[in-house]
Amino acid sequence: MGVEVVVGMLIAWVAAKARRAAQRADGVVDDAIDKGVEKVGELVLGKLGGDSAVEQLQLEAAGGEDRVDELTKQRVDLSLQAACKSDPEFAARLAEAVEQARDELRDNRVVQQSVSGTVLGKVTQIGGDVHGDISF
Repeated sequence: MGVEVVVGMLIAWVAAKARRAAQRADGVVDDAIDKGVEKVGELVLGKLGGDSAVEQLQLEAAGGEDRVDELTKQRVDLSLQAACKSDPEFAARLAEAVEQARDELRDNRVVQQSVSGTVLGKVTQIGGDVHGDISF
């Protein structure tokens, strides 16, 4: 498990919490963040909540995911690496939470859409991951 993934999830979780504090959030993506990433965030804050780098990340991410400085990410990355190295049980719980979060996010990326009708033109394109019956 790369800790940069954990840092990204932590940023997404903090930013989503800040957004919901400002306005009521809804939708599939918010539900996936709530279910999958919340446990990662809680584990990290439970272990490193007093770390100055994590506190700085929380301040920056509350302004939006794109507001987190690269140096802040690196500092949190190093703090996470040190915590995982010194506490294998924490590292195992974190790896499990990350995998669960990835599963939640992956499961909620699926968009099911049905399109029917007549398509006119010389070129027809279907993009993305296309599954199911397609007939022309």
